[in-house]
Amino acid sequence: MKLIEEFLLYKSETKLLKKDSLEIYKSDIVDFKNYIGKELETVEKLNIMNYIEELKKIYSLNSIKRKINSLRNFYKYLVKKRVIDSSPVENIVLEKTEEGVGEQLEEWEINTIIQSCENDYLGFRDRMMIQLIIDTKLSINEILKIKISDLKLSDYESFFNEEKTERVEISEELIPVLKEFLNLREEIEIQSDYLFYGLSRQNFRARFMKLGKKAQLKKDITPNMLINKIKENIKKENSNSREFYLELRRKYMEIGIGDD
Repeated sequence: MKLIEEFLLYKSETKLLKKDSLEIYKSDIVDFKNYIGKELETVEKLNIMNYIEELKKIYSLNSIKRKINSLRNFYKYLVKKRVIDSSPVENIVLEKTEEGVGEQLEEWEINTIIQSCENDYLGFRDRMMIQLIIDTKLSINEILKIKISDLKLSDYESFFNEEKTERVEISEELIPVLKEFLNLREEIEIQSDYLFYGLSRQNFRARFMKLGKKAQLKKDITPNMLINKIKENIKKENSNSREFYLELRRKYMEIGIGDD
């Protein structure tokens, strides 16, 4: 673990990476160390190739690329520090992701992730964020720009989307949940006008991935999988798409902050 900690310290000092990014690096490298069962500085290219084949049984290509990129950076650091002579990840090339294909979450997986949110402010914030993404079909960046002052103008029924210069409606089912979230914000005295103050796209991604692990889903979970599911259903020109959203909304409204 000493080499991993030294690498993370190096990254934090030279790249000014946020804590969530460092945790992703650490998780990827520790996962590999647990799999390989030997000292990291003794790893060979064949070990990396075998690891990739194991990852293919569980993870999407994008997730595998991220994990291997973490290892690539780690071993590049070991070469730089002259711990090893050459990187075992060097010259390893993964196939390209098939264009237009994006891995999606299943409905039961979304429900499980929602139910895995903690029963505190941060857990409520995660749940609120996911609910708004599903409810409005907007991107993470667009959701993060929502202002409370704008919500108040419509009695929390809509908000102005700067990126598309239009007002976006919030479903009737979600409005009381939104108000409950705002009441909790006031109780802990958060002063910012931004609804999701303190949450960045990168931070949300890291928290979403942790929720996937907490839910014990057997693959890496990212917000893009949720977005892909929404995009796919938008493309469907039949009643099933509308039924999907209505059913999701109904189920999410049943999940309160006090639920176990």
